[in-house]
Amino acid sequence: MSQTRATVLALERDEYRCQWCMHRRERLRDVHWFTTGNVLGGGHHILKRAIVDEVDAIISLCSECHTLAERHFITQKELLELLSEIVGYNLIDKYRPFCSLKTI
Repeated sequence: MSQTRATVLALERDEYRCQWCMHRRERLRDVHWFTTGNVLGGGHHILKRAIVDEVDAIISLCSECHTLAERHFITQKELLELLSEIVGYNLIDKYRPFCSLKTI
């Protein structure tokens, strides 16, 4: 799946580093989507790509963390809380109408 312009900007904002690893696991891990073509790593649309394709709703994740997010071991709420810390404003409030009712 090709990256959207918003995804590219989010990856640049995050300096191609997995934000979950950096902020929650205290380790640095690069996102290699752009060199390996691994569709499991890269920009993760927290609120589904077809619904919200905005830079502030996309987070850079390595393939391991992306898989955990897709399988809901890392929840939408946890990702929105982390990304809120990164961008400096409350994304749960901003995107509440698009959030999964189970997680928010």
